[in-house]
Amino acid sequence: MPVAASPRLRKLVDLMLRQYARIGVEERDELMPAAENYDTWFRTQALPAIEALLVIERGHWTEKGGPEAIPRAGRIVEEGCARYMLKPVTDWTLQHFTEFWTAGYALWRLNREMMLLPTPRRIDLRREEADQIAGYQRAEISAWQDHAIRHRRHVERMVHAACVQGWTTAQFLQNMTAPDGHVVGFRYGNADLSWSEHLRRFTVGRPHMMAAAAVEWRMRHAPGGR
Repeated sequence: MPVAASPRLRKLVDLMLRQYARIGVEERDELMPAAENYDTWFRTQALPAIEALLVIERGHWTEKGGPEAIPRAGRIVEEGCARYMLKPVTDWTLQHFTEFWTAGYALWRLNREMMLLPTPRRIDLRREEADQIAGYQRAEISAWQDHAIRHRRHVERMVHAACVQGWTTAQFLQNMTAPDGHVVGFRYGNADLSWSEHLRRFTVGRPHMMAAAAVEWRMRHAPGGR
């Protein structure tokens, strides 16, 4: 017969879940405007620049602009992505990942309380932990650089399809718009996800990832704290 959890343990679990849920919430709003800024730039500047590369007849895109128009369109959006997406993401990552890591200390303390282990009154960030955080930061920034390349390739495919099928500019923009109304970042699985959705997932997932990594590292390398 299963044994019911004690009131003390239930209280600690509830406290941990509430603390876990709060990590990163205040920082999310700082980054989300980047998607709006990219949307505005894409529609008002990138799109006219792409149109200027093409030969448009009676409102329909044609292949007469030549094959070089496609990679040139890709370079336009990659440069814009670096300015309006990669820079704010990089800044946010460098600014907040240490905060998310140290937020994990509260979860680690609760873990120790659940196991009836002594909990340290003070927890200092160790040099080894700083190295771990820097590794996560480098990996995340590298991943977003790959995202920019995937976006460029997605736009190149869309420009090619538009020219082959004779889309209008409105049709191209419609196909570059995700269901949430924002510009598509790149395809993930079977869905065209907007930059707004990619950022939402990033700002929700990464704070929790860093806090959980801190708990795991402390459980392995610093069982007694200091």
